[in-house]
Amino acid sequence: MLLLQLSPSLACTPEAERFLRILISEYTGPVAMEPRHLSWNYGGVEQLLREVRIARVMADPPLITDNILATGDRTMSDYRLHDDPRMCRSVYSSER
Repeated sequence: MLLLQLSPSLACTPEAERFLRILISEYTGPVAMEPRHLSWNYGGVEQLLREVRIARVMADPPLITDNILATGDRTMSDYRLHDDPRMCRSVYSSER
């Protein structure tokens, strides 16, 4: 699996869309993407991610809180536990 962890400054642009289309034309394995810019939650992004077969990473805690249930390609799931409540410092309990 290829994980694309995007910079918070990387907006969803026509150039980013072209990159994703080129990526899936060359790479046949599963791809998950963790977008961090709010623009990835609006417009036709959900349809784009389904079309190019890229799953949206579900992060805990969510880095983007708007529309966090959008998942892109639903043939796979990827969950990233960043620690809650303090990122990269907390320890998840066995129950969680």
